[in-house]
Amino acid sequence: MKKIISIICTVALLLCLGVPTKAADELKIYSMADISDGSISTKLIGLDGDDFEEESDFTLDEVSSVPTSYDSRTTGCIPKIRNQGEMGACWAFATIASMEIDACKQGYSKSNTVDFSESHLVWYTYSADTNKSSPLFGEQYISDDSPYLIGGNWNRATGTLSRWSGVANESDFKFYNLEKDFDKMSNYPESGRYNTDSGVILKDAEVFSAANDVKNWIMTHGSCTASFYWNAKNYNSQNKAYYSLGSVPNHMITIVGWDDNFSKSNFNSTPSKDGAWLVRDSNGDYMDNDGYYWLSYRDGSLQDFTGFSAQSASNYDNNYTYNAVGFSSAASCTSGSTVANIFTATGKQNLKAVSFYTITKNTSATIRIYTGFSGSDVTSGTCVNEKKVTISNRGYHTVELDKTNVLAKGTKFAVAITYSVSSGTVEIPVEQLNKTVSGVKYTSQSGQSVALLNNDDTWTDAVDYSVGNFFIQAFTTDNDDPHIDPPAVESSVSIRNMEKFNDVTFSYRSSIVFYADCVNANNVKWNVDGADYTVNADSSVTVNEAKGNFTIYCTATGSNGQELTSETETIKVDSGLLSRIIAFIEWVFGILPIYYQ
Repeated sequence: MKKIISIICTVALLLCLGVPTKAADELKIYSMADISDGSISTKLIGLDGDDFEEESDFTLDEVSSVPTSYDSRTTGCIPKIRNQGEMGACWAFATIASMEIDACKQGYSKSNTVDFSESHLVWYTYSADTNKSSPLFGEQYISDDSPYLIGGNWNRATGTLSRWSGVANESDFKFYNLEKDFDKMSNYPESGRYNTDSGVILKDAEVFSAANDVKNWIMTHGSCTASFYWNAKNYNSQNKAYYSLGSVPNHMITIVGWDDNFSKSNFNSTPSKDGAWLVRDSNGDYMDNDGYYWLSYRDGSLQDFTGFSAQSASNYDNNYTYNAVGFSSAASCTSGSTVANIFTATGKQNLKAVSFYTITKNTSATIRIYTGFSGSDVTSGTCVNEKKVTISNRGYHTVELDKTNVLAKGTKFAVAITYSVSSGTVEIPVEQLNKTVSGVKYTSQSGQSVALLNNDDTWTDAVDYSVGNFFIQAFTTDNDDPHIDPPAVESSVSIRNMEKFNDVTFSYRSSIVFYADCVNANNVKWNVDGADYTVNADSSVTVNEAKGNFTIYCTATGSNGQELTSETETIKVDSGLLSRIIAFIEWVFGILPIYYQ
């Protein structure tokens, strides 16, 4: 009996011990649907909700520099109003209308001819990328409904447009607004996913919390989207005016103007003060006012005032991202926390800009670009670019770098963002690790996203924090100039964290996962005891149930095509009688150990 107890205790001790690694601090991660402070809503628009008596807490401050009334229709930059018909696609119509109006304001399009595709935005938001070699493969929204009935919001629209899935032309992806015609817009080919033939792509999606910010945006960009609760009983057809006490939003519209003096007596029920937004809807002109009406400033359901801006599709040639869909979760971190995405240049290119999200208002973001690093510690390389910006609003932001970095093909580079706020914690959008959250499926791999969070002093892979990728992108242009060479960067490959195994002897039948650290190298291959081993999708290798000492090394292809080889390491495995007995017991209980570096 004492021998059995001794064996069980030994097993328990060995299971508690492992490769000595730094455990990442547990992050406070929450779903955006759980936010109670009104930071950013990600509720779907196109769904019904129940009334509640409450006016919006949207800040209706007044500044003398903003005119008391404004109407973008007088600027000549407003295209013909659209009709969504029987579709739950108001979110796409509002977003596309805003992009059309801004494109006209900036001179990319003309109001009498501009017509971007709503059906393209809807279909490619809700159909997953089928390219298995794409880092976006496997990420998608999960639903059994037709994409044209699901509904959406500013965040889902932004997630699609930010990866350059659109903006496409209506002539290439025609919209049909009757349910019987939905099949005409279904099963668009994969070749149409990254279509930007309209000539514009998304630049920013700014989420406002003050009325004057909305007004200034409208005067500059022509419109701003918002969501609210629509119920026909609250509409005053005589005065073309709408006001409700509040409810869960079920409709998304485009705001093109305002009137501070629009009388509160024009509504079916009386809000506390005068003032209304001029709304452009997506139901044609059935309201006998060419499709426009007035929405009270004090409507209790108004939220998610979002300004979309366009930029020329010719600004960049390449988009580096790990995010196929919008964010649904965030991590609450100490101010000064840093996250980074690691990319590999697909050709000789100029790094021109980056993009990222902010959830916390008035966030200072320090952007740094690193090259020549190894492993998770991107600061082990060289910081080749730095820029600090202060972001007043929440949302999605594209930032042009002050200096252009020339990248050689195969160069591994990191875009790191340090988020800082004057007080309290900062909220950082994250994917949740290889799981489905609120109908959103995410995928990620080791070596893509790393972080230095909550006063940690060691860079940690995002998967070791139990999160997926961070929402950071990089934009480059192709560089065909033979007279401009990128700085020489050495290539190398090594086995990650081998120093941790110097004095470790693994128990019998342990499975061990090894990772490669590549600097400007790819195409990793593994050799164990002289034989090639199957390489995992993230370039790691798993040696299953080792029963004796073995040697291991890896190879990779450098940026100039040269073959690189790591040091050959000897891994010690205890094959003694006691270790075998313990392994047998572990096997019986299905708890054979697996070790990760």
